[in-house]
Amino acid sequence: MKTMKTKMLVLATFCLFAVAVNAQFSIGVKGGLNVSSIEEYGSYSLDSKAGFHGGLMTQYMFNSNWGLESGLYYSLMGGKEKEKDYDYLEPIDDYKASANPAYLQMPLYAIYKFNVGQNLYLYPSLGLHLGYGLNGKFDVKGVDNGEPIDEKRDFFNDETNRFDMGVGAGINLQYERVIFGLAYEHGLLKINKHDFRYEDENAFNANLKLSIGFLF
Repeated sequence: MKTMKTKMLVLATFCLFAVAVNAQFSIGVKGGLNVSSIEEYGSYSLDSKAGFHGGLMTQYMFNSNWGLESGLYYSLMGGKEKEKDYDYLEPIDDYKASANPAYLQMPLYAIYKFNVGQNLYLYPSLGLHLGYGLNGKFDVKGVDNGEPIDEKRDFFNDETNRFDMGVGAGINLQYERVIFGLAYEHGLLKINKHDFRYEDENAFNANLKLSIGFLF
């Protein structure tokens, strides 16, 4: 029995060593455009707004096709809303609201590369991402339900969570060491710590990303 366990341990060690030897690790930089939104935030539903992301990316290829893609990114997200509703020329709702939270994000995506030409690869990506809220503001100014409102506060406070986690999927085109990507991410954890009155008013991040990267 000990001999069998020893053989299995040696075989497992050999397999791990073979995977490590055959794997190819690359590091690079990546950045681009965010088009983000927040489904609900308090009384305000925040639509799409522009932001950006940028940071370090890594690829770990097990073979010529399968691999993992990760990295560490600064990502400016959030949403905005503009509402106008008048009754006999009296403003009932006439306000602008915006949220600008910045996150430190670490994705972990599985990738599969298809060779579609000389030094040209097309590959989908699918996985999870973790995020931590760094800073940001929430602003709203105007008239809400006939009452003037002028509010500016930190986005991350006692009512909001800094930690975020979500799922993502994307499609990427790589030519030699240059990568162009399109991805969509959606949060799984609520931004708000406490439930709002209606369940569908809980807040989740959503983000469409256009990016360009370069592997060294």
